[in-house]
Amino acid sequence: MVLAATLICGASVFTSCTNDDDPVAESDLGVAQKITGRWITASADGQALPTNEKKVYNFISTTECYFSASLNPDGAQWLALHGADVAINGNKVTLIHRTEENQTVVEEFNITAINENEFTANMHVKIIVDGNTLVDTDNVVRFLKVTDYSADIIGMWEGYSTGAEGSEFDDGENHRWEYLLDGTFNYFRKVNGQWQLSDDDYADYFVAGNLLCTRWKNAGVGNEENREWWEIESIKDGVMKWKALRQKEDGSTYTATFEMKKIDIPTEAEVEQNIIGRWMTTQMDFQDIPTNTKIVFEFESLTKAYYYASLNSVPELPALWNKKTELSVAIIDNHIWLTGQKDEHTAFLYELIISEMSADRMECVTICSEINDKGETVTSPVFFTTNEKVDDDFSADVIGTWEGQVTSEQDTYGDGLQHRWEFKADGTYVYYVKENDNWVPSANTLNEYFVAGKLLCMRWINGRTEYREWWEIDSIENGVMKWKALRKNADGTTFTSTFQMSKITE
Repeated sequence: MVLAATLICGASVFTSCTNDDDPVAESDLGVAQKITGRWITASADGQALPTNEKKVYNFISTTECYFSASLNPDGAQWLALHGADVAINGNKVTLIHRTEENQTVVEEFNITAINENEFTANMHVKIIVDGNTLVDTDNVVRFLKVTDYSADIIGMWEGYSTGAEGSEFDDGENHRWEYLLDGTFNYFRKVNGQWQLSDDDYADYFVAGNLLCTRWKNAGVGNEENREWWEIESIKDGVMKWKALRQKEDGSTYTATFEMKKIDIPTEAEVEQNIIGRWMTTQMDFQDIPTNTKIVFEFESLTKAYYYASLNSVPELPALWNKKTELSVAIIDNHIWLTGQKDEHTAFLYELIISEMSADRMECVTICSEINDKGETVTSPVFFTTNEKVDDDFSADVIGTWEGQVTSEQDTYGDGLQHRWEFKADGTYVYYVKENDNWVPSANTLNEYFVAGKLLCMRWINGRTEYREWWEIDSIENGVMKWKALRKNADGTTFTSTFQMSKITE
């Protein structure tokens, strides 16, 4: 009944109307030769249709057509390339839509005039549900032929409203849209001077000819779906222009306009050229992150990578101890998909949407999802991350016994005393305590570590409680190793810890 309600509404606004500019009618119009292409409903009743009521018919042959429309709230339909059968008999074109098992829509266009740019027709609509005819109407329609922009819109665009009355969802500021090949889009707004991705449950779009239809729902309880419609006027030389006829509650209309420029984002070739190597996350949402939340991706090839992370007691992220977890890599345009196994029942997916990239720096939107063996998916909040390439690899240099102390005024575990670690090649270590001037192994258990580039992660159990510690290795030179770490206090303030030690060779 949804389509029926919509077509009842749509059909009722079409009446017999004429225009001095109508193409001249002929007895033999050659409809079968001229109908192929994309046509948008343009006007009815002598009045231009609001953009949100327009539909596009794409006749790809004399027997097949695709119908596209986003109609809301009347019917709340989302029809992107909905198939219809076509039959042409002289000047009459018949379309049959089968939207549901028990519902058929028949549209007959008795075309009265047609040329390469437009056509007019007497339209007969019949909607049949369970064998009963619910709608049987006759109207006059007018169509314009339109350019197809479905391929040209792909990519990242930045722009703003240029109309005097703005647009329903516009705030007068610059915004960014990234249109993806899969029919979804990412929407970015500036917060404190930085681009941030909107947190949406979904964000879909389609382009039918020049008609751009979007729908989205912001994440969170109580949020409802929103829709917006535009007609693409042109895409040329990296500039895209939109227009839309809007109707106010009082029935008056106005034209909204929008203009945007295409943003140069990394190409697939640029991503592939730069991605090999180790990358460490250094910022999240444009803020420096503590060392304990840093992760490392090591791209061995364009199809294989490794993931290193020690995450514990971080509210936004699950607890993890990932020591060289293998990942499968897929790169399409500026998107990287990384998939791996958390455990035997859970897989995880990292999606990196790269906005800027050089040989040593990568900025991207990061989305992490976990999928259990029942197909249930949990997605963490979306982050905008900065990742820096790490050329140093201290995983071999750290092997051995080291003795030293904190050199900063503040540290989580620092007590101002000398400490000793023996890092072994098997990923375990021995922590020594001093008793009567003698170094003896502590009673701690577990005692595991890994080094990813320059990120050093350790964990141990004291009693029944697991503890973790994180450092960044600044340097290992001439038997001296230096560490540093950005720590966060309970009140949110940060401080930098430093540690220096010497290698014990005896």
